Amino acid sequence: MMNDPIRQSKSCHEEKAIDMSAFKQRLAERALVEGAGGGRSRILPRKLRWSTVAAIVALFLIVGTYPTLADFLNSLYNNRLDLGVATAVEKGYSNLVDQSVTDQGITLHIVDALVDSTRLVVSYEVMRNGERDTDLIFGDFQLHDLQGNKVVDSSNLNPEISYPSDDYTYLNFDLPSIHADQVILTMNINRIQYHIPNVQDPKKSLASMKGNWNIKIPIDLSKSKRNTRELTLQQQYTTPLGTTLTLRDFTFSPSMTRFRVDSSNRYIHNYGYRIEDSNGKYIMQHDAYSSFTNNDSISSRSQTDPSDPTRRQYISNIIPLEAGDDYKIIFDGMWKIEPFSLAFNLDKHVSKEKPLTQTYDGTTFNITKFAIMKDPDRTGNLAVIQLDCEHPPIPWYPSWVLEDENGNQYSHTYPKGSYEQVYYKSRTHRDIELDLTLHFAGIPEGQHKFKLILQDYPRYEALDWSIPFTVPTK
Repeated sequence: MMNDPIRQSKSCHEEKAIDMSAFKQRLAERALVEGAGGGRSRILPRKLRWSTVAAIVALFLIVGTYPTLADFLNSLYNNRLDLGVATAVEKGYSNLVDQSVTDQGITLHIVDALVDSTRLVVSYEVMRNGERDTDLIFGDFQLHDLQGNKVVDSSNLNPEISYPSDDYTYLNFDLPSIHADQVILTMNINRIQYHIPNVQDPKKSLASMKGNWNIKIPIDLSKSKRNTRELTLQQQYTTPLGTTLTLRDFTFSPSMTRFRVDSSNRYIHNYGYRIEDSNGKYIMQHDAYSSFTNNDSISSRSQTDPSDPTRRQYISNIIPLEAGDDYKIIFDGMWKIEPFSLAFNLDKHVSKEKPLTQTYDGTTFNITKFAIMKDPDRTGNLAVIQLDCEHPPIPWYPSWVLEDENGNQYSHTYPKGSYEQVYYKSRTHRDIELDLTLHFAGIPEGQHKFKLILQDYPRYEALDWSIPFTVPTK
C-alpha cells in the first residue's frame, strides 16, 4: 500500500532526470498565480522559497527518488486522500484548473481536478479578506456535453466533501457511465460558509455569505475511458434466508475499482466482503465500519436500480487492482435496514442530566431535549428534539416520525439554509456514537402529548459467497 506517495515515486534510473530550469520556471508560475494579491506564502508544497526547493532537490539526490514535476505541484498529490487518487495522479490523470471567481469579497479558487471515467476529484480553496478560510460551499453541480445538453443521470451530482488537509478542500463526484468524451462540469455556487471567531460559544462561530460563484470546468474523459476495463460476471447466490443476490460486473478505472450487486430485497444497506489475491493474501476488507477504519474502501451506496425500480442496487468503489492479476471477492455478510417501530413517550422536562433513555438490542437511545416553539422559518410551531445513540450496530440514517395525541404524524425537516447531517463519531475502533438534532414542523396549537417513533433498524445476515475474477488487460 502506498502510504507516502513521494517515497513511492520512480527512481532516477526509471525516469529522466529533472530539468531544473523547467522545474524552477513551473514552480515560479504556480507561485505567481496563487500569490497575487498579498504575496501569501502559506500553501505547501506549491509556494516554496528557493532555499526550500534546493533542500528538497538535495533530498531527492540523496534518496534517489524523483516525483514527477506535475506530482510535486499537484494539490491532489498527498497521502491523506485515498490510494486511488495518488495512483491516478502519478499516471497523469490530473489537470491544473486554476480558475477563480470573486463575489461579495470572497474568492473561490478551483485548483486541480482528477479526471477519471468513474469519478472526478476537484480541489478548491476559499479566500476572504486576503486569507484562506475554512469553508463549505453550497450550490448546484451539473455535467453537460459540448452542445449544452445535460449528461444522463448527472443533473444532480451531489459530491462528497472532505477536508484531508489544512490547504485545500476536496469535492469527490461519483460519475455514472458517460458516452461523451468531452464534458463541462458546471458549478453554480450560491452560498459559502466560513468561520468567525467566537471564543464564548464555538457553536456560533459559523457564518455564511450568499452570492454567485459560477465556474465551468472543461473535462476530457477520453484518456481515462481508453484505460478503463469492464468485466461482466452475472454471478448469483441465494442467502440462507432466501434472498437472491447477483454480482453484475466490475469496472476497473485508473483511480478505482467499482462493482455492482443487485437484489429484489429493497432493504439491503451494506455488505461485508474482502478481496484476496491468487496467494490468498488480503488486498482489502470492507464492512459497515469501513468509513471509520480504513482507506481502501473509497465509497459505497445502496440505491434503487435506475433501470428496474423493483430491485435494490449496491455499488462499491474500492482501490485500483492490477491489470492481469487474479483475485477473489468473498462476501461474508450483509446488513439490511428493515421496518421497525420503537416509541418514546416524550417529556418536556428531559435534559442532559435527566435524559429519557431506552435500550434495544444493545443500542441505547438518550433523548436530552424536547421543546415546542414558534417556527422561525415556517408558519406554526416547531418541535425540536436532541438525542444521542450509544453502540448502534452500524452507521445508518435512522428514520423518525413525531406523533401527536390525535395520531397525526410529522416527518423530520431541516431549518432553511441548513446543512444538517447525521453525525457519527468513533468511540473506539468499532464502537460509534450518534448525535442528532431532529426538527418537526407544522405542529398545531393545543397538542400536549407526543411520541417519537423510530421506524427502521439494522439487521445482519451471514453470507458465504466467493467469486474468482481476473482484471482484464484490454
